[in-house]
Amino acid sequence: MMVFSTNPYGTYWTTLLTDDPKEAMKLLALPKEPKYRVGGIPIASLDHAIIKYQGRVKPKYGQPGGAWEIVITSPIMIISLCDISQTPPKIEEFW
Repeated sequence: MMVFSTNPYGTYWTTLLTDDPKEAMKLLALPKEPKYRVGGIPIASLDHAIIKYQGRVKPKYGQPGGAWEIVITSPIMIISLCDISQTPPKIEEFW
């Protein structure tokens, strides 16, 4: 599965790996709790020439931010999708 953001600036992703929607909302400065987490992004195969930005998430929506974020100009290969709104989280793998 490939994911490419419709944001004209690029595709955002993070090194944060959590199954806690409240923690993700806080550290990624999101306006609401996320329902899904994608994971298993093969960082080692990432071409560093496509990185537009990397740094810390800035505070927004009353959330402190602070997680690492990276913006790239290419699609991301997704290895798994995790529904973190379920207890326990349900993982679907694409390999």
